[in-house]
Amino acid sequence: MTFNPLALVQDINTDELTDFILEGGSGKRGLRPQGDALAVLTGFIELGKQPDSHLGKAKAPCPKYQLIFTIVGGIGVNEQNEEVPFVDAGGKDVWVQRATNAKGGDLAARTKQFTALSRASTIRDKASIKSFAHLLGQVFTIPVVHNEGKDGKTYANLLIENASAAPKDPRTRQPMQVWYDLDGTEIPFAELTAEDYKLFLWQKPTSMTTEQYKACWDSLYVEGVWEAKTAQDGTKIPAQSKNKIQETILAATDYKGSSLDHLLGGTSELPSLETIDSKPELPDVPADEDDIAF
Repeated sequence: MTFNPLALVQDINTDELTDFILEGGSGKRGLRPQGDALAVLTGFIELGKQPDSHLGKAKAPCPKYQLIFTIVGGIGVNEQNEEVPFVDAGGKDVWVQRATNAKGGDLAARTKQFTALSRASTIRDKASIKSFAHLLGQVFTIPVVHNEGKDGKTYANLLIENASAAPKDPRTRQPMQVWYDLDGTEIPFAELTAEDYKLFLWQKPTSMTTEQYKACWDSLYVEGVWEAKTAQDGTKIPAQSKNKIQETILAATDYKGSSLDHLLGGTSELPSLETIDSKPELPDVPADEDDIAF
């Protein structure tokens, strides 16, 4: 039977969850168009305490996380100012966000974004939403904008704090499961399977069995290596493991004594290929210099 993280969410004790939000990024080579994308929240991954800095100065490690959105529809505008779809008919585009600081006050971006996604969700009891885990599977309309980075390159970013509800079917009042191409053709959303969803919580909830927690961990594994390459500016980029997220989690400063530490038997070594029972992979998409190899 295929493991499905969505089946675990409703049983998790909300008192054991911490709410987290993300900041924009890019998870794919090539510039996505600007515009309103239809996106499903398909991943919520807590990374433990990671190195942090502000204005180039090191700060104490803080909890970080990553969210994964899957773009399933929508029309945008490319660099040539041409209208283009975000995905092909029946296609989907996995967008992995950068590791983001989980701390923040009332005015922090994380708070604004959490509020926006909660309000845009179809969950009627908004007070019951304690974590992004509760929002897995929800469809949103999220603006994608182009921003120039410090390196002079243009990057596409999701404006999570401006997320709104997905268009609703006037008959059912539920989010529509279709989008319309440039010629008005109705296109059903790509089917999302259990393998599309990722969930990893730093502290194992009491409602989650050890087997389920291990399945959450194993589902993050990505096999392979990005080959070494030379950037457009001549910078040499060495080969990198595609299994970036598991490696980041294992390097957390509070790993020792964590739920994962206990699960893996007190080791921070990744299990060998022979000992991993399940190794589902995300789509094999290369990463740009500013992207996440996942």
